[in-house]
Amino acid sequence: MPVSVSGRLVGREAELAVLRGVLTHRPPGTGAAVVLRGEAGVGKSRLVRQALEGAPLGSKVLVGRATEEAGSVPYRALHELAVAAVVSVGVDTAALGPLASPARLLAGLQADGPAESLSPIVAAEAVLALARGADATPPVLVVEDGQWADPDTAAAIEHMVARAGATGVVVIVTIRTGPGEPGASVAERLRLHPGVVDLGLVPLGREEIVELLGECLGQPPPSAFAWFVADRADGLPLLVEALVEGAVAASVLRRTGGRWQVDDSLSDVMPMTFASSVQRRLDRLGPDARLTVEAAALVGRYFGWGDVTAISGLDAGTTRAALRELADAGLIVADKNAAFAFRHALGRDAVLRQLLPSDRQDLARRGVAAIDATTNPALAGSLAELAGDRLAASMHLVSAARRALTVGALTAAEETLWRAWDLHASDEAADSLLETFTLQGRADEAIRLGRALGPRARHPAVALRLAKAALTAGDSVSAAAHLETLRTVPEGDRSAGVHLVAAELALQGGDFSDATAHAERAHEAAVRDGDAASVCEALELAGRAARPFDLAAAESAFERAYGTAVEHGLEPWRLRALQELGTIDLFSTQRVDRLAEARLAATATGAMRTLALVDLHLAGVRMGRWELGEALEAAEESITTSKRFHLPTHGMALVMGGTALALAGRHREAEEAARHAVAVAPDDLDVLAGVEGRMRALAAVVRGDLDGGLRHLDAAMAVARRSAAVALPVRGLWALLTTARAGDGAGHVAIAEVLSGPGLSSPLNRAMLETAQAVRDRAAAAVEPALAKPGAGLWFVAVARLVVADHAARSGWGEPARWAQEALAFFGDASGQERLASSARGVLRRAGVAVPRRGRGEAVVPRGLRAHGVTSREMDVLLLLAEGLTNAEIGERLHLSARTVEKHVSSLLAKTDTRRRAELVAYLGRAAPANGVEQPMPSRL
Repeated sequence: MPVSVSGRLVGREAELAVLRGVLTHRPPGTGAAVVLRGEAGVGKSRLVRQALEGAPLGSKVLVGRATEEAGSVPYRALHELAVAAVVSVGVDTAALGPLASPARLLAGLQADGPAESLSPIVAAEAVLALARGADATPPVLVVEDGQWADPDTAAAIEHMVARAGATGVVVIVTIRTGPGEPGASVAERLRLHPGVVDLGLVPLGREEIVELLGECLGQPPPSAFAWFVADRADGLPLLVEALVEGAVAASVLRRTGGRWQVDDSLSDVMPMTFASSVQRRLDRLGPDARLTVEAAALVGRYFGWGDVTAISGLDAGTTRAALRELADAGLIVADKNAAFAFRHALGRDAVLRQLLPSDRQDLARRGVAAIDATTNPALAGSLAELAGDRLAASMHLVSAARRALTVGALTAAEETLWRAWDLHASDEAADSLLETFTLQGRADEAIRLGRALGPRARHPAVALRLAKAALTAGDSVSAAAHLETLRTVPEGDRSAGVHLVAAELALQGGDFSDATAHAERAHEAAVRDGDAASVCEALELAGRAARPFDLAAAESAFERAYGTAVEHGLEPWRLRALQELGTIDLFSTQRVDRLAEARLAATATGAMRTLALVDLHLAGVRMGRWELGEALEAAEESITTSKRFHLPTHGMALVMGGTALALAGRHREAEEAARHAVAVAPDDLDVLAGVEGRMRALAAVVRGDLDGGLRHLDAAMAVARRSAAVALPVRGLWALLTTARAGDGAGHVAIAEVLSGPGLSSPLNRAMLETAQAVRDRAAAAVEPALAKPGAGLWFVAVARLVVADHAARSGWGEPARWAQEALAFFGDASGQERLASSARGVLRRAGVAVPRRGRGEAVVPRGLRAHGVTSREMDVLLLLAEGLTNAEIGERLHLSARTVEKHVSSLLAKTDTRRRAELVAYLGRAAPANGVEQPMPSRL
């Protein structure tokens, strides 16, 4: 299938609309001037062509072009415009009389130059006169490549731009700008004229490049080719299309079976036109500048003058002068920090291509000897590779990757390590790759590499990495096998790694005491060895072991891990500690700032496992705050990440998403997610318990089926009893429903089981458990303190109030009406909770209390007022009362009689336990303040 230049502009929709607007929507008789700026290949001329396709019918388009060699023919662009005008309009130049200048312009094309000098203003007016001619439709004059206009031509173009509005002519000037280009000053002068439309084109973004490639190829491009083009084309459409054509011509990109495929020789693709352009610039350089640019090409796209000086062997002053020459030639650009870069990535490739292999190796060897490999191991590795020393290159690249791991650049570390591995498959490269995969959460990749290593996998360092990878994948059997390998190391030679693996295994098995002991021994060994990363890991494990029982102790351990990571610049471990601190927020304050910070860092560093976990925790926090849309979005993000990278979080991500669906009343979707979760993780006890205890139990409760919810919670507890490690934040709700629905005997047993198990550090579990104890003991005064715990979750608190109210109404204790009204205030506002609201109304009826009905008004009743039975019509009256209106004025506004308004006011006074209208308005201020935060309301019941 042939490739083609894209017939559709990509990423230029806004600029095209502006340009077409200039051409088609001007007031009659007026002209306009447009300056179109941008670097070579950014698409200026194509934008003009596309815009002109929408010009009014009958418009004449006259084009003149300045050229780089225009010095031999002054006014070259104007000559072309004049010829086009005469041919298009058909003016008899002999009959122009006083306007003889156009004839001179024409004569300039037929001889070596005009017979006598010509003023720029006269030349510009002559072209304008020719262009207008006798045609009723004003023409469009396009001057291409204005950056190359000689001074006289530039002055004439400027005059044409200034006069465009008065003459009715549209003048469009394209100017190449950028480093090494002379167009910046020309563009600046033109832009200063009043009324000029200034359009600057910027390079395309990565997504736009992929879209343009799809236009050229007729289908989405292969991802490897898309990344290659995006890295090489610098966002320039011309280079994008040239790279496509070059790749197809070289058979690097070819169509097979109806799809485009690429091979491994992508780096050999070089558009010939671009290579020729670079070669012309190289040929104009002096010898020092030529040596400098070749040394710079060995360093990379970006380089510092110190490295180039060391490789070239030139002195500092000569290097600086050479760099200025390269910048003037448009080959490189400099920034304010004295760093340099090749203007285009392909420029660097072109310089390397023109070097003979022997010259390239000699220069690279000189560079390896000249630079400090300890300071810049990445450069040392690249130079050693170019010099042909594969072993040394691999060693240097592993060192560079280790540095990247320290600062959390996991993706960069992986890319560097694969380069090192391809050069020499050393144990050091394998160890670092395994660590990178584990930090990313890509345990499957680590395990595959471990299998490929064969007997080398028994090396202690490699075995430790494989054990951690197996733990990340949830494969405790393989982790235990690798741990046995580690235990063959004599006790005195063991690092903290043995105890770290043992602590993680104990955690996964629910043995929190053993996990704590191993974490402490790992911490001692890591401190002894000065291994800061292992210190962080040991503190993280200690915090996780403490978290089910003591949030304060867990938070302290995580904060110490965070401090150690910051002190030693260990970004991956800082990120992990931040994520663990976010779990504390999930169980306590339900703040999101630390989780949000961890998410940004995980995204930036490529820590996919951490990213999936953070999104899981964010989903939990959002549900606790009754932000179901945000919760579902966070869960879906975790699902996507987990599925893409084969992470063991996939099942729990589905559980969290399904829980959000269940709470929102989307029960069919929730059940589908439940089945999917079980299929994804059939042996994961957390998932199985979550499906029953979170998804199905809460879905039943939302439907108003409290007994059905209890049955599913019973099933969840049966799963949880198989391992103390199962995280089940609804144990307390199970105890409450058991106590309230299954009788005191069953309640005693359930409360005792929850009290003796894990999870009591969770405010949700603690709040529900203490509420269950209050129900068991008929202790009305204990209900409110139990439900007032921060982090218990708004929905769960409302459910607990309903359960307690129902039990109290049936058993004759406490304040069932007040609890039911408060539950109704929440469920009446919450989407998808109508059955629970109906249950609350039923409790009120059994308690002998009039059930609040919805009024016929338009106002939304705040929760604090709805709890006291205020209707929407009464709310309408109250809001107008707050504006200072009289009863008659309120009646007129609401189409009610004054007497009816008075009845509503009297009802409001009674319901809010106030005596005067001023008190009633003040009550409204507390119930619906301007900041949206409701204050506690005094109870009348």
